Amino acid sequence: MPVNFGEDDLLGSMGKDAHVVHEDITSIFLSYTTDRKQLQQHLPQGFEVTEPLVQIFAAKNNGCSWLAGRSYNAIGVTVPVIFKGKIDRVEGSYVLVLWEDVCEAIIGGREQTGIPKVYADIEEVRLHQTKWHASASSYGNKFIEITLDNAEEVLSGEGNELQKNQRIFNMLAWRYIPNIGRPGAALSHATLYPQEIGPITKIWQGEPEAQWKNLNWDQSPTQFKISSALRRLPILEYRSGIALISSAKLLIGLARELR
Repeated sequence: MPVNFGEDDLLGSMGKDAHVVHEDITSIFLSYTTDRKQLQQHLPQGFEVTEPLVQIFAAKNNGCSWLAGRSYNAIGVTVPVIFKGKIDRVEGSYVLVLWEDVCEAIIGGREQTGIPKVYADIEEVRLHQTKWHASASSYGNKFIEITLDNAEEVLSGEGNELQKNQRIFNMLAWRYIPNIGRPGAALSHATLYPQEIGPITKIWQGEPEAQWKNLNWDQSPTQFKISSALRRLPILEYRSGIALISSAKLLIGLARELR
């Protein structure tokens, strides 16, 4: 959209090989265990929690090929799942929500692949002394802050071992477009959007912490329900906390509907 000026020719010219590259990504990943029943309630039909983990990542995406080398920031929340459809059976990470701060990134990901993207003001990932930090806000009200304290850079030998173990990352979602003028969906189905992470050039490990702020309707009328629901998921035990410098290849040509 708008179709009046012609379609993007990326898929047409490259087919299954269609992809975009983020040349330099600085990111934080953390996870914590939570209540399985509460987590499952946020998943659509066909998806099952494989481990009751809330996975949060923040990324500063630099050198984005499809933005002529420009940058944007993102913070997302995913859950490890398996999709059991009539035809497909796929494991990966289901995206509950992905906040971004560039309009084109949001529109493309929502319309093409069903990733549930929404806008937020995102403080870029940064390292100060031994602490990594990132946060997001709506209308000036912060709703999520993640940190990685006492971070230590992993030795190159360990880093190389982690790099050898990298693989295609299956991002799973639900593509939903509502009807016009009446209830229900014009389009509603599960999606797969594979991505390739790497090479990884630097890795830090540290003590993770996620803080969900208590927003109300007046502070963020379009997003308070999202942050409030995620805030209600109990943090039982932190499982991991790492920071990375890497690149990524978004495999648009392999994205598809799941059945």
